[in-house]
This record gives sequence, structure tokens and C-alpha cells, in this order.
Amino acid sequence: MKKRLAILAMAFALGTFSFSAFAEEVGTTDAAATENTTTEESTTSTDSADHETTGKEEESATHVHTWNDGEVVKEPTCTATGVMRYTCQDDPTHIHEEIIPAAGHTWSSDVDGVNWGRVTVEPTCTTPGQAEDYCVICGEINTDIQPRIIQPVAHDFSVKTIIEEANCAHKGSYKMVCSVCGTPETEINKDGKEVEKIYTIDIIPNYHDTHKTWDAWITEKAPTCKDTGLRYRHCPICGAKQVEDIPVLKPKYEVISSRLVDCYTQEVVSRCSLCEGKVHDDKKETFDVVAHVFKLEEDYLDDNASKNPTCEEDGKKVYKCVFYGENEKHESDKEATKTIVVPALGHDWTDWVERHAVGEEGNEYGYWLRTCKRCGKSQELISKEDPNKKEEEAPKEEKNGFYKDEDEKIRLYKDDQVRTDMTDVVSYNDGLFFITEGVLDTDANGLNLYGGTWYFLAGGQVQSQFNGFAEYDNNWFMIKNGMLDENANGLYEYNGGTFLFAAGKLRTDVSGLWQNSDGKWYYLANGQVQTQHTGVVQYDGAFFYVRNGELATDYNGTVDYDGKTFKVVAGQLY
Repeated sequence: MKKRLAILAMAFALGTFSFSAFAEEVGTTDAAATENTTTEESTTSTDSADHETTGKEEESATHVHTWNDGEVVKEPTCTATGVMRYTCQDDPTHIHEEIIPAAGHTWSSDVDGVNWGRVTVEPTCTTPGQAEDYCVICGEINTDIQPRIIQPVAHDFSVKTIIEEANCAHKGSYKMVCSVCGTPETEINKDGKEVEKIYTIDIIPNYHDTHKTWDAWITEKAPTCKDTGLRYRHCPICGAKQVEDIPVLKPKYEVISSRLVDCYTQEVVSRCSLCEGKVHDDKKETFDVVAHVFKLEEDYLDDNASKNPTCEEDGKKVYKCVFYGENEKHESDKEATKTIVVPALGHDWTDWVERHAVGEEGNEYGYWLRTCKRCGKSQELISKEDPNKKEEEAPKEEKNGFYKDEDEKIRLYKDDQVRTDMTDVVSYNDGLFFITEGVLDTDANGLNLYGGTWYFLAGGQVQSQFNGFAEYDNNWFMIKNGMLDENANGLYEYNGGTFLFAAGKLRTDVSGLWQNSDGKWYYLANGQVQTQHTGVVQYDGAFFYVRNGELATDYNGTVDYDGKTFKVVAGQLY
């Protein structure tokens, strides 16, 4: 090799170096390099200053090349040579190439002598892994060296596994297991054996709070609107008992009566339903209202404003509010009176009477006259015939008042004309009727509101003779003389029963013991006194003895209830 290098150096010195000759001599020219070298006889060249051409170029004058920095036309690899090509800057047709030696492998074991190689088998907690040596440049496996053994990794005991939960009565336990392979952590016990390592969880004092294990609350003493109550609960695990007060209840006021002091003032009395007035006094409130009360009775007629009907004009009955005169506002309040229309009566004529003849002799006419029996109005007629005589078609009766027509509807007439101008409550033959454009509203039944007053109707007629209960919108109301009695408050007897009313409405919302304004206590169900009931009832956390629906405050003795015998004092069980 040294001999070849010496020859190469001499050739450069003499200016007679030829790549092809050198390659032929040493026999190691790379195939790719030989392919890229100019093969023409006249282009073989060297980079010597005393360069002499051969072949065809030998005949030309000597040329000194100025070579550029060269370019790599073939990169060398770990196992293959590369090629560097130079070009003459004066004559680009002249080039020469040099071989770039192969780089050789760079093994990972040479780079890192400890953790070398590419991992092919990952190590686990229980098995080793391995890594193979490779060239960090080209990746070729180094088969001349055995794979490196990677020691198993340590267990990662980071997963907590509960064996037994702790609570407010018992300790718990847990163990730690490897997050990779699931192997439990172990320790050496006092006998020298390897066993699972068990950790202890302390008792959790507030476990029943955080885990809500308490039983349901049990009320030991119910609260009232005066005193606090008391309740307790147990933890079924540790037996702990929790006791707490139940706050005093706010008074719960319910209306027990409502009445109109006058047309402009309503008085409402409310009572606490929790203590029934024992602790908290009844609350009396007044409100400004406009609520006139009318009774369609002769005693409340305003004679000055009322007017009897005539044959041709409607009359009216003007009723004053039952409180009229008790407040100065009445005089200027048009709503303080209620007007009921009395339809005109129509004329009640006498027979026609002939007074004298009129006209020329031989063509005379009779002059006839009739008079209304009520108003005295006269009506004249000139006729040859007696108008009182019946003709082939009987004369039609003149209609005044209510008449049922062929369509079965009842209409109000005046002098044979329907009163289409009439939509009102009208008085006729001592009755009150609902009229709409002259037609009796026969579909009006039950409670109906008109002109601020609730009337109880049947077939459009106010049932003035009716006194009792009427249902409306799933509620029951007190009716007096065919109208809603909004002043009905307290207990009322009806049809063999006793019922509780407030402002004319049945108190179906009241059940249990209830104290009336007379101070007596009654046992109610949906607003009705349970007169058929005799026995023990519960109220406000206590028990009472009821006789025929009324609290037996006069009874002192004993009573059997729920399999036990109780002492009774003034109607209350002890």
C-alpha cells in the first residue's frame, strides 16, 4: 500500500498522473467512479502545474488547469465509496474525479458504552428486556456482538386496593399493588415468610355525615307556633344518636270570617290554624273595597227613584244597598243602587164604540172610538163595518209581556213588538228574569254574575224563593233569596247537616278540629261537621274525645283507644 502511495505521489510530481492508469495499476477503481471518468483519449488530465496531455490533446500546447472547489456527485456510505468531481474553471470540458472513501459503521456500542443498542424487548417488573447493537448512521444490525441484556424494572406499588372499607365503627384495610403487573407489595413477617403487606385505615368519626348513613329523622316532639320541637336519628353502623331542635313554626293564618262593615270596608278575621287562636290572637284586618249588598225586597226600594211602568213606557224598581246612608259616599255612588227594569204593560183597550156617521148620504162611514182601560188613551177608526165583529180571519191578539213563539223561544213583547232593545234583569209578574235582546235566556242556570250580583237561576229566572247551597266551579256557595250571601260566615245547618262557611263559600279545605266563633270545637271533614262521629281524633300532636262531631269538653273519665285505656280530662286524652 505504501508503495502505491509513493507511486501516486511521484506521478503528481511529474505531472503524468492518469486516473485510468492508476486504477489499472492498483485494480481498485470504483465502478461508479470509472463510469463517471472521461474515457476519451484526449481528456485524461491531472491537476499538476506541469500537466501534459496525452492522446489527441498531446499535440496541443501545454495547459495548466484551474480547478474549482469540486462537488460531491456521489455521497459515500458506511460501506460504499463516494465521488468528488472537479471542473476546470478555464475550460469546463476538463474534469477530474476523486474517490471519497467509505465512512465505515458507527456502532451504538461505540457511542454509549453502557446503554447502547435499540430496545427490541421491553423489560417488565418480572422479565428482562434486550437491545441489539446497530449503526447509528445506517441502522444496520451489528451481528458481531450479542444483544445487550436490560435488567427488569422495579415494581411500581402505586395502586391502592381496598380490602375492607373503614367506617364510624370499624377500621379498614388496603394493600398496594404494582401499577404495571398487578403484583401486590410484600413484606417479611415475624416468621420470616414473605406475605402481602397490609395497611390499616383508621376509623372515620364523621363517616355517617360524609356517607349519609343516618336513619330517617324521628320527631319526638312536634313544633308549634309557640314552642320548638325535637327530633333525633341514629347511625345504624355505630349507634350514634343525633338530636336537634325543630324551629318554632310561623303562625299560619286562615280566613275564618269575612263581612262587609259597609259598602266600602270589608272586615276579614283570620286565625292561626296551628294553635287555633290559643297562642296567637285572631287577626282582624279591614280592606277598602267597593262591594254593595242588595236585597231585592220592598224594604230596600227607593220609592223616589222607582217608577211604575205605563202602557207605553218601561218602569223600574230601584233598590238601595242594604248599607245605604251609612257612608257619605253613597249619595254620589251610582253603584249604590240597583235598577231592575219593569217592562211596559201595553194598552188594555175597550171595545170599539160608534160615535156618529160621517160622509155623504148613501156613502156613510161609522166613526168608531176605543179607550185604554189603564191610561185612558183613545184610538179612532173610520169604518163601514163594525170592527168588533169577527171576520173570516180572527184578529190577532196584541202581545204585551212574555210569549212563547213557534220556535219555542220566550220573548218579551210591547204592543206586539219584540223588545230587542232589552238586555237586562227585568221584573215581570213578581219575578226576575234574564233577558238578552228581548229573549229570555232559558239556558241560564245555577249561579250567574250580572251587574255585580250573583244570581241563582233556573231557566233564566231568578229563584227568589230558594235558600240553600249551590255549586259553582267545583265549589259550594250559600244562596239566600236567589242571590249569593257573601256575609255567610261560620256554621250553618242545611238539609240535616252542619257546614262551615266563610264569605258565602263552603270551607271544603278545613278538616279536623275547628273552633267556631262561639268558642266550641267541632270535628270537620271537608267543611262539614261529622255529627255521626263519636270517638278519638288527633289534633296538633294530641288526642281528643269527640262526641257527635263536637269536642266533649264536659267529659272526664276514661276511653279505650288503639288497645289501650286513656284518661280523659275535659275531652283531652292523657
